[in-house]
Amino acid sequence: MTKKRKLLAQPQLKISKVQLKKIAKHKKLGKPFTFKLHNILSHFTQKEISEILQDRLLDIAVSDTNSFTGQTISQITMTYQQFMEYEGPLTLYMAQVKINVECPTYISNDCESIQLWCSKGYTDSGWHYDSYDNYLGVIQGVKVVYLSSKCNWMDFEPITSDNYNHAKKGAYIKGKFILLRKDDVLFIPQGMFHRVVSDDNTIGINAWMSGIEKQIVKVGHYQLRYQLSELLRIDIKNELLAYSNQTLKNIDTSYFKEQVKQRKYELNKSNIRTKNHKPLNQQMIIYICLLIKMKPIRMIRFLIQLIALDIVKFIIKLPDMIKMMVAFQLDEFSENNEDIATREQFYKYFQIYEDIIDDLQTIKEKLIKQFAYQILLNHIW
Repeated sequence: MTKKRKLLAQPQLKISKVQLKKIAKHKKLGKPFTFKLHNILSHFTQKEISEILQDRLLDIAVSDTNSFTGQTISQITMTYQQFMEYEGPLTLYMAQVKINVECPTYISNDCESIQLWCSKGYTDSGWHYDSYDNYLGVIQGVKVVYLSSKCNWMDFEPITSDNYNHAKKGAYIKGKFILLRKDDVLFIPQGMFHRVVSDDNTIGINAWMSGIEKQIVKVGHYQLRYQLSELLRIDIKNELLAYSNQTLKNIDTSYFKEQVKQRKYELNKSNIRTKNHKPLNQQMIIYICLLIKMKPIRMIRFLIQLIALDIVKFIIKLPDMIKMMVAFQLDEFSENNEDIATREQFYKYFQIYEDIIDDLQTIKEKLIKQFAYQILLNHIW
């Protein structure tokens, strides 16, 4: 077995305590961050790379355009020296070439591999995500890294594709960008969507940590069902919040927010629009859209007041997404509430409104199936 070359292990090459704390903090938060290693990467020279790769034949991706986005036109083999001396019209991309060096311990003790990335011509990785944490550094040249934490999964290749972690050609993903120059290092957490654009003659190096496959002890359909259940809860909550924001977008909610704050709801029971009041159904929609952003107990107290005013039956006439908000908060309340007195009071009140509970449950089950279907559809097609 070939012994791993120690990467820049000279005693004079130290990393500051401030940088160490920054690395640890951001890794824990799972957020991208940049830091400088000017006293380390500067020592990783062309000569050092040549000594590591020697006359090893490398797979080089070739494109006849000015960019490379994962759709390789062809592939050739050449040595690193031949690659660096190339001056032809084609774009060459020496991507993901493993090198036999040790990862510095201050970056991670859980490093899987270290790779070189070299560009001859402008190269573009396209939008994609990785299933492991990634430290990306620049030895020479410039890289522009676009980052996004959100996407439409329909923009990605289906899970049946070998490139399932890459966006489809032409997909638009909105994100911020970070400019990396010589000696800059960027930490990209696993699962974050990113796109790396490199200038001509750019040399990058990256370290991949142990990924999600090492975290999963055993793969089974029961795990898929559990993960899908958790994803449904997250996606539904996000969808309800987005619907709430859209509904309240053009409404002055200051009066209603004050009512929610004081836990006193002045509702127009007649359901007729007057000069100073909106119809009852609109008032209820506004209150519920505000309450979905708060703890479930707030929604429960609102429902108790509706019962006291004998207008809780109007919930049945509200749009399905609004009823879903109420049902979602009811579930959260039942699962997590420790206020036994309030819970018992609520159940006591609602014993005579089984038809409303049944209606909310029916709507909830219908919408959950729609959300589940959409999640699966997003990843298959």
